[in-house]
Amino acid sequence: FSNPYSNYNINNHPLVKGADIINLHWTSGFLDIPSFFETNTKPIVWTLHDMYPYLGGFHYDIDLEHNPTFKLLEEYYKNIKIKALKNTKYAVVGNSKWNTQKATESEVFKNSKSFSTIYYPLLDLQFTPIKKSVAKNALNIPNNKFVIGFACENLSNPRKGYKQLLTSIDELPDKIKSNLILLSFGNISSNNSEFINLEIIQLGSIPNPKLQSIVYSAMDLFIIPSTAEAFGLTAMEAMACKTLVLGNNVGGIPEMIEDNKTGFLYDITLPNSFANNLVKVMEMDEEKRSVICENGFNHIQNQHNQSQIALQYKEIYQSLI
Repeated sequence: FSNPYSNYNINNHPLVKGADIINLHWTSGFLDIPSFFETNTKPIVWTLHDMYPYLGGFHYDIDLEHNPTFKLLEEYYKNIKIKALKNTKYAVVGNSKWNTQKATESEVFKNSKSFSTIYYPLLDLQFTPIKKSVAKNALNIPNNKFVIGFACENLSNPRKGYKQLLTSIDELPDKIKSNLILLSFGNISSNNSEFINLEIIQLGSIPNPKLQSIVYSAMDLFIIPSTAEAFGLTAMEAMACKTLVLGNNVGGIPEMIEDNKTGFLYDITLPNSFANNLVKVMEMDEEKRSVICENGFNHIQNQHNQSQIALQYKEIYQSLI
């Protein structure tokens, strides 16, 4: 939960003063929304990375459902944003069609000049596929083990679904669990894995994409179990390493994962949906698995081309100036 205020004042910064157009991205704790928009006269492009820009203080609407005592403050902060944007010339860019659609439904962005969806760019050679046997050997993982992968910035973030993932795995039959290893990376402030009878390798924070490529490549199946997700960056990174992805069918995740073609989707609300998909992948022959991994890799290369995305932004900039 973030408030719209900040101790920073960027209005007099030389880069802001000299700009013809300003592209906002992540603003929490950095941008003082009331004072910035009160004095700013330049056109704005606001790129959405979650739902915060068009909510009040929450970053996802499901968080209000879990914290109803924040309702009045949520509405108060949302009205601050509505008032701040009233006389601003701006366009909105969502990082998924799902996020863009949600933004169009919000009163905060009722005066936007346009709404567009531009996916995240994947920089050339930032993530590279590595032969699975080589990647597993590098991490001292036996090649006969089936490696389930998970990653996020903070494994303790309940929205990312790590605890639910552990619970789902723990419900699997022992004969399946005995062949599994759970490989994860990301910051972790509390260990939720104590209750589960499974071999778990937690690598902590890995900020280097080259090292992340080794870890993603060592995974036989990457799982993104988020309960809400505007895009799903880790799924894109895994697919760029030719690793099969199984994702919860929420938010922007289905825009990357076409079920049975570029990956697999499950429904967290349906009993056994996760388990059935996991077993299906484990029993799948290597040739079919390779085809889906290749489809996912090609999808990412085509949809997240940095040159193509730069031209999309250029077109929006020109439309505002």
